[in-house]
Amino acid sequence: MNESLRRLILVLVFCLAASLAPAGSESQEAAPEMTAEMQAMFALAAPGPEHDYFKHLEGEWNTESSFWMAPGAPPTTTLGKATATFILGGRFLQSEFTGDFMGMPFQGLGIDGYDRIQEKFVSVWMDSMGTMIMTMEGSLDKGGKVLKMVSEYIDPMTRKPTKAKTTTTIVSKKKHKFEYFTPGPDGKFFRAMEMIYTRR
Repeated sequence: MNESLRRLILVLVFCLAASLAPAGSESQEAAPEMTAEMQAMFALAAPGPEHDYFKHLEGEWNTESSFWMAPGAPPTTTLGKATATFILGGRFLQSEFTGDFMGMPFQGLGIDGYDRIQEKFVSVWMDSMGTMIMTMEGSLDKGGKVLKMVSEYIDPMTRKPTKAKTTTTIVSKKKHKFEYFTPGPDGKFFRAMEMIYTRR
């Protein structure tokens, strides 16, 4: 059993025992011995200042997306809608997207957050065009407006490992931009998608 799992089980067992123990019992008297460790863990379990970034993304949005199949190719554009809401006490932002892609209905679901233990932004994405779950991680620029993330996954077409980069830029209170970059034929990253969010 690794140390993280051991600590988690210890905290859960302690909390359960403390809630069931009668007042003045030995369990409650022993509680101060774990207070420092538990306080540190609970502090990291709560949303931090980094989570404020997601307040810019919360709400209901109209989207306009542009897709490029190759570097220099003309873009394909499409419209959609997105709704982003905080879940689990503000720890994560859940985004639901509906639209179309290449003439087919498209649905997507993303969950974004900030891992205070690893000190990095994290994200997962899944959609109706496949069965994989894409995971991403990254950091915020010093200005607090641009979130850059990277992902490593298996390309569904080649079935080989590949990478992707994303950038989310806060333009204003009513607008933000998401960009997706993928390797081209020459191995260099190019912008394969841009999605403009406008607050409804």
